[in-house]
Amino acid sequence: MGAKGTVRYSLIVENGMTEGRIFPLEERLTIGRAPDNDIQLKDSSVSRRHALIQFTDGKPVLEDLGSSNRTFVNGEKVNKLSLSNGDKLRLGRISLRLYQGDPFPTHESLVDTQVIEEVNGFTSPYKALPTSTGEIKPASSLYSAHTGPFEFQLRQFREIQSGFFPAQLPKLPDWEIAACLHPASEATGDFYDAFRLPGNYIALVIADVCDKGIGSALFMSLIRTLIRVFSGESRFPGLSVPVGNDLIGHQLEELGFEDIDQLEALKAISLTNDYIAKEHGHTCMFATIFLGVLNPINGSLVYINGGHEPLVIVGPTGIVQDLPPTGPAVGLMPSVQYKIQHIQLYPGDILVGYTDGVTEALGPDGKLFTRKRLWSLLQEPAPSASLMLERVKASLFGYIGDARPTDDITLMVVQRSPVVTF
Repeated sequence: MGAKGTVRYSLIVENGMTEGRIFPLEERLTIGRAPDNDIQLKDSSVSRRHALIQFTDGKPVLEDLGSSNRTFVNGEKVNKLSLSNGDKLRLGRISLRLYQGDPFPTHESLVDTQVIEEVNGFTSPYKALPTSTGEIKPASSLYSAHTGPFEFQLRQFREIQSGFFPAQLPKLPDWEIAACLHPASEATGDFYDAFRLPGNYIALVIADVCDKGIGSALFMSLIRTLIRVFSGESRFPGLSVPVGNDLIGHQLEELGFEDIDQLEALKAISLTNDYIAKEHGHTCMFATIFLGVLNPINGSLVYINGGHEPLVIVGPTGIVQDLPPTGPAVGLMPSVQYKIQHIQLYPGDILVGYTDGVTEALGPDGKLFTRKRLWSLLQEPAPSASLMLERVKASLFGYIGDARPTDDITLMVVQRSPVVTF
């Protein structure tokens, strides 16, 4: 029971690696990514010390502890709030549900949790897909125990969603782009993209929508479309998109960068953020997104990293630089000022992007693959982007072994061709 009352409360984790875990509320519960929390949520979107729940006058009270991605209750951002039965909490990508009553709930008694499990129960382990063009295909089979109309609809959804990924990645003189996406289920919230922009620039995108399942996949499709439209890649008669000078122009002097045309596409991050936060804020959905705009002539790359895993630049001697977030995840709150960064990719340099499904992949022993292990693979240069991709995949899937994937796995590798000397 609650420490100061006779009513028992529980927290049920609805997604992520601890999905389905039930935690009874006692005197005080700390929640965060660090292992010494009462509820540890192993997800990079959760702060080490994210939130606290403690009883006040017999009622559980939630308090945000200054987390990076904030805490939401039923879609509203909160600092401190008294909780009620059925409230949905979101900490980063992880959602939890408060349950009041005795006995403690089971999966069968929780409709929302049940739906999440049913959706993911119709999936099959990922089978490796071709990666030379960034191709992605539906899984070839589903568990034989599950058949029927819902299975067919999932297959159909997967077929439609696969059409949102580029059939062919751009082919450029002196550049190679390779990518792969390994879904953990029939619907993925990860995505990557690479496309040409006005001015002969190339947009590079890698992103991860919070949560998983059909809802996450739907938002993936929406956000992918918004990025393309707002960046200027897609133009429609009668559609007016702000020029964006107010979104990026104020940083020109600080950045020391004069090519406004190359920066123009980066307005897509702020515009997408505002649209999601204002139109769909009640859903608590957001995405971590890296958007880079490459000038393939001189190797100049300007970018915004909205809460995504740090990309890595690998040079002839190993990792040269990482590209950490320059702002929060996209869709959390409106009117965010994202900082723009500028780097130079030299001949032979490789840019590696990934989602947290890589670093947080679990081996059969339940231990994480980790960012440290990934970066150790990148210390040795590779002769091409595709070979670097294959090196990481071989190590990662060898580590996972027979364990079932817990999250989508996405990688994007871009290399500027080295100078050939004789």
